[in-house]
Amino acid sequence: MIAKKMIELLQQHHPHIGETEALMILNQAKDDFCQDTEMVKTQSTFTTSANQLLYDNAELGEDGDGTPSVILKVLDVWIGDSGSEIKATRLQGTLNIKDSV
Repeated sequence: MIAKKMIELLQQHHPHIGETEALMILNQAKDDFCQDTEMVKTQSTFTTSANQLLYDNAELGEDGDGTPSVILKVLDVWIGDSGSEIKATRLQGTLNIKDSV
């Protein structure tokens, strides 16, 4: 279904909604659906620093369109150089600052 038909269908049930608002609602629904179903998965690689526990998203690079990367959910963490990396086990319990030293 093309966007024009979706907007017309939405306006049949909500005639007070303009075309721009309908398009914004449809785009938000698309984004929510993609996030809820986890259908969009990407891989990101970045270099960590010794004794640093937290990293800003800005440090993780950019998406293909030049916007900063945003992490929705971390699925796996691999440690090491390409070809010799190992999968890190998930943390259990509460993370204490002493754990990073």
